[in-house]
Order: sequence, then C-alpha cells, then structure tokens
Amino acid sequence: MYQFPLDQTRADTAGVAHSIFMNNAGASLRPAIVTQTTKDFLDLEDRGDGSDGITSSRPCGHSPECALLQYH
Repeated sequence: MYQFPLDQTRADTAGVAHSIFMNNAGASLRPAIVTQTTKDFLDLEDRGDGSDGITSSRPCGHSPECALLQYH
C-alpha cells in the first residue's frame, strides 16, 4: 500500500514550520521547488529574457518541471 511521504512534504514546505494552514479552498502552501522555480523565472524576466528566455536560452530537457514551462 502506498504511504504518502508526509514528513518529506512538510520538510519541503516552509510555511508549515510556523503556521497552521487551513485554507483549502483553492489555495495551498508551495513546496520549495515551486518557490525556487518561480524566483528563477522572475530573475529571467528581470534580465529581459521573459518567457522567451525559457525556451530559447536555457536547455530544458525532459523533466516534468520543464514540460510545465514549455507553453509556447
């Protein structure tokens, strides 16, 4: 039987360290990988690359994260 990795999920989600999150109506706390990916994208935009920079200046590969970013 599958056991959800609750301890790992809590460790990867900074917001649970200092609060109890009870809003489950379409919002959620972000895991660290989502926060970092968002920051990386904003850094690209600040450099003027914007969304075109993701597909043209950075090799993406075949990871699930890259698949989500390839929306062109």
